[in-house]
Amino acid sequence: MEPETELRRSEWEARKLQREREARELEHLRGEAIDLVSRTPPGFQDWGFTRTRAYLRLCAITKRKATLIKPPLDLLKKCISELKKHPTWSIERCAQLATTPETAKEI
Repeated sequence: MEPETELRRSEWEARKLQREREARELEHLRGEAIDLVSRTPPGFQDWGFTRTRAYLRLCAITKRKATLIKPPLDLLKKCISELKKHPTWSIERCAQLATTPETAKEI
């Protein structure tokens, strides 16, 4: 076998492994996202309007991004991270998230 052919084959195998890794990561992120948006956190009923609106808007963005065929993984990760740290949001952050459009490319 020629060295050039062997190199192309190893590049192809490396790309295949990369795609498989990305597919596994995407499935994990989708599962985590769906789990987060399908339940309300404890103490939800005690929140004010702004925090509730921000949380629900971020859930909508996360769900929308998770259902895309090729979602932006970095944005999906950031949405999940933000949902997990919702108790630490300031009022300013809540207001910012509450007004973020569902088609946002950045949060």
